[in-house]
Amino acid sequence: MAEDSSSSTEVSASPCLSTRGATTPGKGSVRGVDVASPIVMFTGFVDKTLEKMVVKLGGKMTTSIDECTHLVTERVRRTVKFLGCMCLGKHIVQPAWLEACNKAKRFVDHNPYHVKDTEAEEKFHFELQRSLQMARGQSVLAGYQIFTSPKCIPEPSQMKGI
Repeated sequence: MAEDSSSSTEVSASPCLSTRGATTPGKGSVRGVDVASPIVMFTGFVDKTLEKMVVKLGGKMTTSIDECTHLVTERVRRTVKFLGCMCLGKHIVQPAWLEACNKAKRFVDHNPYHVKDTEAEEKFHFELQRSLQMARGQSVLAGYQIFTSPKCIPEPSQMKGI
């Protein structure tokens, strides 16, 4: 987050934190996510062909972090969608997952397709998969008060969703 000492805004806890673990294991599930009907969101790129394929296979597209079960992106990003999904422990996968699903004509196990961005993980001193696993057990920011400045990226109004 960028710093600006002129003023700050306190960001309260997001109601989306209550959705952690909202996906219930069911028939055809992989680690608690029903792979027969994932709810997919993209960040960092738009691919109408992949969007149509998700729906054709029985999944849904969304723009809601709370509703999403799988975020599709090529790498670690500082977007509201990415950060929100990371804080909620959502599955963050490469577009290759959807390509494999299309080839199999069904949704396949997402685990081999998790995003791995060594460069960003080294730069920001974290391990994405470890962070996601931790987020599935508890709120990543539990016990912290978060303050933002007007020039913070993402902007303070968007930080509430994270």
